[in-house]
Amino acid sequence: HIIASSMASKIAIVPEKDYPVAPQTLTSATVPHPRTSASLPVLLTPSAALEINAISESPHCSFFVDSAVVEDGRFHVLTKVDPVLFLLEEMEKVMGSYSPLAQIKSTLDSPLASLLTEKKVSHVSSTYNIGDDAEPELTFKFSKEKALEYLATKHGRVLAVLQKQQRLL
Repeated sequence: HIIASSMASKIAIVPEKDYPVAPQTLTSATVPHPRTSASLPVLLTPSAALEINAISESPHCSFFVDSAVVEDGRFHVLTKVDPVLFLLEEMEKVMGSYSPLAQIKSTLDSPLASLLTEKKVSHVSSTYNIGDDAEPELTFKFSKEKALEYLATKHGRVLAVLQKQQRLL
């Protein structure tokens, strides 16, 4: 799926399944890269974060979009990213005791915090239900063991894809 926005003068390519919203609902932000801490540009949808990677063959390219010329000749490839991977270090710091999801999200200092769901947070935490049967409230505490298991699972999936691609070459 190619997205062309004449207002921003950019051309973006994103798989259709990762782009379920209209361009007007996108919000741009920067987040620290999990390994290098360098600023990383992302687009936020109501339910996902898309990493922005610019690809350019030459600094002197342009495109026609409808009847307009887009002077920036770079393709911007948008890739869905897991907000848990970006917030893992900070989650470890703020989730030392059982806390409700709303408190965790408000404590995290990142635009990606709004994308956290109970399911995503439970991948890297122990859970405990507080309250009564009528109004239970799920709370979360960071678990190093579950985080390592989650990272190992992610690594295994990436490795399987790379091995499959290598066999196809």
